[in-house]
Amino acid sequence: MDLSKIEDAMDEAERLKEADYTSWSWQVVEDSLNAAEQMIRNEWATQAMIDTRAEALEAAIDALVPVAGSSDKLKLSDALLEAYIIDEAG
Repeated sequence: MDLSKIEDAMDEAERLKEADYTSWSWQVVEDSLNAAEQMIRNEWATQAMIDTRAEALEAAIDALVPVAGSSDKLKLSDALLEAYIIDEAG
């Protein structure tokens, strides 16, 4: 099983600082990071499941909104967050 993609995304998330981002966008990253950690411990996880979790974490990181973000960045992150929520709802 190749865990490099999910481990890279987890490392990136762990390097970020919560104080730099809005609380709601940070919460999405935390939730996605927790899900990724659970996935790599799941002995029944398939490569596709692991890759999907990695992509969800990467999307959450990309959607982070800096505390002093511009309105265009906020609009983009809102759209990404909505897509993430829809994807997670399955």
